Amino acid sequence: MPARLLPLLLLFVVATALSAREFVSRDGKKTLEADFISLDEQAQTVKLRLPSGKFVDAELAYFKDEDQAYFEKMLEKYGAYLSVPPAYRRRFVSEERLANWNKPRVGARADEATLEGLRWLKQRQDPDGSWNEGSQTVAMTAMALMSYLGNGKTPLSEEFGESAMKAMIFLIANAEKNKGRLARSTEDKHWCYEHAVATYALAEAYAICNGLRIHIPNLKETVQRAGQLIIDNQHRTSGGWCYDYDRDGARGGDLSISGWQIQALSACRDTKLEFEGLNEALEKAADYVEQRANPSGGFGYSGKQGLGNFGYDTLTGVGVHTLYLMGRGDGREAKRGLAYIGRKSKFEYDTEWCDLYALYYEALAVRKSAKGRLWAEGRISQLLDHQKDDGSWPAPGGAGRPNAIAASFTSNSIYRQCLCLLVLESPYR
Repeated sequence: MPARLLPLLLLFVVATALSAREFVSRDGKKTLEADFISLDEQAQTVKLRLPSGKFVDAELAYFKDEDQAYFEKMLEKYGAYLSVPPAYRRRFVSEERLANWNKPRVGARADEATLEGLRWLKQRQDPDGSWNEGSQTVAMTAMALMSYLGNGKTPLSEEFGESAMKAMIFLIANAEKNKGRLARSTEDKHWCYEHAVATYALAEAYAICNGLRIHIPNLKETVQRAGQLIIDNQHRTSGGWCYDYDRDGARGGDLSISGWQIQALSACRDTKLEFEGLNEALEKAADYVEQRANPSGGFGYSGKQGLGNFGYDTLTGVGVHTLYLMGRGDGREAKRGLAYIGRKSKFEYDTEWCDLYALYYEALAVRKSAKGRLWAEGRISQLLDHQKDDGSWPAPGGAGRPNAIAASFTSNSIYRQCLCLLVLESPYR
């Protein structure tokens, strides 16, 4: 972040709610349960949010010394980034990123590898702000933007700021050109993937930029329009999403398409913007995902069974991760899916067990437990060992055919790069 901007951002920090806790008046006569929102050091005031949703401003001196120290610690810990939603805040502070690793040494290596990987991406950005390899330019640009944001790189970043801004502008312009639809072409039935990935990226961008008071023209409007399109095109009966956003077809969607729509809507929810029917859409989607679970613990594709003869349901990570996002991580299906991943999943970069798409979701799915993080760090170590000197990753799989339904990451270097980076960032995404 440019040094000249830091004092302005620190002057008054407005944050979304942290975990509620009890605060006590200096005389000990009043206890207040609330979320800490911000500390204005210049005015020596604190903003809190009550369980009712009402905001309260109070003088810092009103509280006991222990609470004052807590407020100061939070500001010192996160600085200007205290204003960023809690779901994203850890990405911006290196100490907080490393704290999410069981093995700090692996975390430090991953941080360095991520930076080198982002530099490789930046060098391959086209002048118009896009990453253009293959037919899905919008999706590749969105995944590159997500990779930046996942490591705390915003338009304020000295090294990556201009690149991140250009990516946002490209995606916003695409939406304006296509009447709110985010895709290179809506003639291809797969455009629903591009739209969801781009909505996910732009919703994260808005939540972060809004917290940091970075105004990106038309970003808010694009996110609202794009998110509403996903809600409005949910399958009427199944609760999933299908190719070409078919709302009434007998197929009813599949878990791969639906996974991206759910991630996008989860990010839209973090923006605190208004979307008609968002909560209802996520409830229906959660039912849909649970219905893809099979007795073995795995998750199927359009039904309960996975595709391919791999002896492993490769979309299980999608099921578990999205159930966590929708508040059902403690349910039977998610717990059984998590155990299934630990029991059945394989990842070896130089063999046919090299499904980076499955690894992306699995790394997110297991991060809630210390045991799961250790599992993921073993896979991440393989990515670190295979990264090339220029910051990129070679095509995985060796001479074998990948055990993956859609293995375009073997030929599309931008897609592969972004998947690897998003896996490295998974401990704090």
